[in-house]
Amino acid sequence: MRRALLVFLSLLLAVLLGLPPAYAGGIISETFTDNTYNQDMWSIYTQGTGPSTAVTHNRLEITLPANASNGGNPYPFGGSIGTKFALKGDFDVQVDFNLFNWPAPTGVQVGIGPTARGGFFAGVWLINEPSYTPSPQVYETWLNGEDFRATASDASGKLRMQRVGNTITTYYWHSGWIFLGSRTDPVLGVNCGFNFYVLGAGPVGQNFQGKQVQVAFDNLQITYSAFAPQKNYNPAVLQLLLD
Repeated sequence: MRRALLVFLSLLLAVLLGLPPAYAGGIISETFTDNTYNQDMWSIYTQGTGPSTAVTHNRLEITLPANASNGGNPYPFGGSIGTKFALKGDFDVQVDFNLFNWPAPTGVQVGIGPTARGGFFAGVWLINEPSYTPSPQVYETWLNGEDFRATASDASGKLRMQRVGNTITTYYWHSGWIFLGSRTDPVLGVNCGFNFYVLGAGPVGQNFQGKQVQVAFDNLQITYSAFAPQKNYNPAVLQLLLD
């Protein structure tokens, strides 16, 4: 009887949130077709002064103007789209990006960040960071203390984060998926939501180079084993752990 009640409540919650049942894996995707998106599943945010987001040209476009700043907030400035649900168990998260206005050096980071209790414990991104040598532009991943980098020159591409058990592995696309980094750690197995973001580099965006930057996201795809409602965290607050 108790199990039947739990199953019923799970189904009811799934219907109310527009999500598949918690005990059944599946795929959640967003392609911004007809310049719309599923607002029951995703939230779009900006933070700081100046950044803007727009669902246009059948994709999400995020703009950081030349005068963008953190506006006195203790976080970097930028824009993002985040999940309204959390994942538990295994997952495979992918997104396409297009750097359609990218006057390097930019001092901007474009990536995927799993979020738990308001903070990043891992991430995979493309960054143009003037202080990096020998190349300012790299694909980078940070997995709870371990950092991996690969030189990047792509104007468009894909990012991917995969979890099996407590192991997270990250990839970038260059004529096929290229392994970037991997780590096994109990911290990496926690329930988490996701943000796909564009941020000024550095803890408060101070490495931004004062040039307008525009980035588009498309074909968000999350393959999951189970989900849970997201609670008690504000996905608008994106804070870099690195730089």
